[in-house]
Amino acid sequence: MFLETNSKGAAKVICSFILFFWISSIGIAYAQNRVHQQLYWTRINLQSQVSDKWQVNAEVDNRRFMDPDRQQQIIFQTQALYTIRPGILGGTGVSLSWVYTPTKSGTMVVPEIRPFQSIVVTQPLSTRLILQHRYRIDERFFHKHDGIRLTEGYRFNWRFAYQAQLSYPVVAVKPGSFLKISNDIMVNAGKNIASNFDQYRFYAGFEYPITPHWATEAGYMYIYQQGRQNLLVRDVLRLTIFGRFGGARYPR
Repeated sequence: MFLETNSKGAAKVICSFILFFWISSIGIAYAQNRVHQQLYWTRINLQSQVSDKWQVNAEVDNRRFMDPDRQQQIIFQTQALYTIRPGILGGTGVSLSWVYTPTKSGTMVVPEIRPFQSIVVTQPLSTRLILQHRYRIDERFFHKHDGIRLTEGYRFNWRFAYQAQLSYPVVAVKPGSFLKISNDIMVNAGKNIASNFDQYRFYAGFEYPITPHWATEAGYMYIYQQGRQNLLVRDVLRLTIFGRFGGARYPR
């Protein structure tokens, strides 16, 4: 009842929130030099429903530049999610990241340790349209470096992220298939940040179940992200393989 009563009001707040950051971010984009990049991301996401209340997820995300074809980043992430009430999940986990940075003498790989906490709220807007909110806090520990090699210690900052995702089931194609559209807003906080604005993402994709336990998703993501000296504008093609185990299954 709570979710149904508040879905319209929440949707208006979300639209206003996204519009505000969209306009603000456009101002940021036009105030800086922009660097355009093309990438492709491939990831494997595995989920196990270990009980009625608990699920465990693990994910490997491989990110590469298109031209020239070279490594940009590798991320490993694992988390545990708990069903607080129907439609609301609370979770905690950790991400390990390795960013590949070109230098004058080769490539420097910069590690990051990223504990995080999240809340995921799912709201059915209609019989066919599902709105999902994800609120996430990251505690980010970056390995220090001098631009050429790693140095001693880590620097720390916070990142706060919000995602609104609309999912539309395409039963005519196959039960369990979804058309997805999402917006992500990420902001930084702390003493060791170049800017409070981190990045904005827009994503559109299609998820298709292959078997009761496996599905694939292909989509396009548009990103603009604050770099140290420029604004990075990125076009990303993303391919995901999903695996669902335990009580988690796709419809036949």
